[in-house]
Amino acid sequence: MQKLVDFTTWHRCLAHAGTDTLQNMIRNKLVDGMNTYGEMALGRMCEDCIFGKHTSHPYNSTIVKERDVLEHIHIDL
Repeated sequence: MQKLVDFTTWHRCLAHAGTDTLQNMIRNKLVDGMNTYGEMALGRMCEDCIFGKHTSHPYNSTIVKERDVLEHIHIDL
């Protein structure tokens, strides 16, 4: 017997797949061993999905512009 896994866990394990996609996979038995329990829906959108849909994140602090040469350096090592 295979272990039952929560619907939310499948959502996270499968790259935050949408509810409709996961329900279709379970209903049509498209994935072997994809056994779930409980409600086949997400209670709310997970935090990772919310941040992933943002086009940009707000800046909380004020930006200080450098006034002298070499005051602020970015290096990619």
